[in-house]
Amino acid sequence: MEILYIVLGVIVVLAIITIIYNIWDNRRVSITRITRKIRSKNGDKEDKEITICQISDLHDCNDYGKDQKIIDIIAEQKPDLVFCTGDFMDFYKNELEFSISFMRRLAEAVPANRIYYIVGNHEARMKMCSSKEKNMMIARFWEELENLGIHYLKNEKDEIKINGVNLRIIGFKDFQEYYPKYIVKGSKYQHLIRK
Repeated sequence: MEILYIVLGVIVVLAIITIIYNIWDNRRVSITRITRKIRSKNGDKEDKEITICQISDLHDCNDYGKDQKIIDIIAEQKPDLVFCTGDFMDFYKNELEFSISFMRRLAEAVPANRIYYIVGNHEARMKMCSSKEKNMMIARFWEELENLGIHYLKNEKDEIKINGVNLRIIGFKDFQEYYPKYIVKGSKYQHLIRK
């Protein structure tokens, strides 16, 4: 019987540690810096520098002021380009106003024409699902990005010059946009079947 109590005690302690870690992890904003040498087409190293910020998977998360921490870091770092790589909206949360507010604040911190957005799987699901409300929400989100002057790339490329360096930026549609013709009724993805 003592062994059972010890095992249960260990399980409870591990569960508490996991919960505490997840709370801490959800509050933090991590920055990873990666430096690469930029080479010209002829192989010469160029003395050029570009700062790119990549943000993804906010999932309508405004918990603990994390969204404002991200905006503050971006405003302080002053990147040349910001790549938003999807899932700023969450299929299950439906916090459209938060997502729009974040993108507006981001466009104030960095010129909107330097921000690029590509769709994530949550936005793709919102576009494809049978819920008219979600369809309208994602349409409004894309409209807001356009009104702000943010580039939304969907199977497109943009060629720009930043700090004397030519860049080709490519954005793809999420592969899930092609799923509906393969989804079977009764599967966990049946909500993506348009009626």
